[in-house]
Amino acid sequence: MDITESMRMAEQGDLQCQRFLAKFYQNGSDAPKDYLESVKWWSLAADQGDAEAQVALGQIFFYGTGVTRDDVEAVKWYRKAAVQGRLEALVLLGRRYIEGFGTEESDLVEAYAYFNLVSVELTSTRGARDELEGRLSLEEVLRGQRRTKELKKEIEANIDSKRAEDVKKAGK
Repeated sequence: MDITESMRMAEQGDLQCQRFLAKFYQNGSDAPKDYLESVKWWSLAADQGDAEAQVALGQIFFYGTGVTRDDVEAVKWYRKAAVQGRLEALVLLGRRYIEGFGTEESDLVEAYAYFNLVSVELTSTRGARDELEGRLSLEEVLRGQRRTKELKKEIEANIDSKRAEDVKKAGK
């Protein structure tokens, strides 16, 4: 498929083509880099609920790639991807809570909850979880573990809701 066809399909809402064009313009391997075009396509995909695009948009805002750096906007997009269970978004949110970027302030209990949740599937994050646990009181660790359960339920409910929505759409 050529770039013209990808553009046509992306404009009609095709997520695969929107992602392709976002990366095409972001990386500049087959065309000159164009961050504004990249942001346009990532935004369209993210607005459709695409978790990959939401993380990418979060990163764009966090680093200020083609846009004004905006930590709050970055965290907004990470959260949208995180409630879909996107591991990368969960890790990035944990980091932002440690740093206090895009959140009201640093919150080690919340950071611990995110790292505790993701450490089940990403063993590489266990060190961060354990390091945070060492900085927290027992009461804070227990609060973080309760928060982990809440996050897990929220993600599972969101995924179940999306599946039901997809089944409903497919039945029409």
